[in-house]
Amino acid sequence: MHKAPSVTYPVGPCVWYGRVLWVALTVVALAGLGVAAWGKEPSAMSLAVALGVWLSALGAVALHLARVPKGQLTWRCEIAEGTEGEWVWQPEVGRAALVSVSVVWPGNRVLGLRLSDGLGHTHWIWAQAQHAPHDWLALRRALISSTTTA
Repeated sequence: MHKAPSVTYPVGPCVWYGRVLWVALTVVALAGLGVAAWGKEPSAMSLAVALGVWLSALGAVALHLARVPKGQLTWRCEIAEGTEGEWVWQPEVGRAALVSVSVVWPGNRVLGLRLSDGLGHTHWIWAQAQHAPHDWLALRRALISSTTTA
């Protein structure tokens, strides 16, 4: 198989990931208010506890979404003569690292990827065709090329 060209592609969480968390948070809030208001006259304490739980969940979701990995995934086809190539993960915040990449969700317009570095860290990210349509086929070719030669 011919070697895939070098390519850099923007990656991040699934487009539905944040939306699902916000819907779950809304369901928790409504359930909490429903339980608090279950009686004929909800006490101020039960409403305060429901509000406190919801605010804590809101903070946890916002903090979690801020820490979801986003960045650039780069395939370098040849580093030196006779080498196979390498994947480099450059997060938005942090240092670049060499990673091994495996496809866990192969789709035509979305790819679910697992990145593993040599230190035991694993990142689960998504590449979406809409983020860089001009490089989409090059990314797919690099993923196929790197997994068949490894």
